[in-house]
Amino acid sequence: MFHFLKYITSILRGNSYYGDLIKTLIIGFMCYIIGFAIVVLQIIVSMSMSMDVDGIAMFYYLMLMPIVLLPIMVVYFIFLMIIRFFFKSY
Repeated sequence: MFHFLKYITSILRGNSYYGDLIKTLIIGFMCYIIGFAIVVLQIIVSMSMSMDVDGIAMFYYLMLMPIVLLPIMVVYFIFLMIIRFFFKSY
């Protein structure tokens, strides 16, 4: 387990632009999965209270979240590139 954490840390540290891209993709994917889990849990809780809930919330999340998440990921990656370019020792 320790070796796995050390490997993930070395990848996420971002020793290059490729490392920064991988870090951005992993963080974005984790945010997407966590958000999806929250939406699914909210739908399950709403259904258990015998309320009429359509799958429209899940559909909106699946369709609209990437539209929101991708620009945020691009801005974050550009920010990491600027930091790497101007602060070479970082």
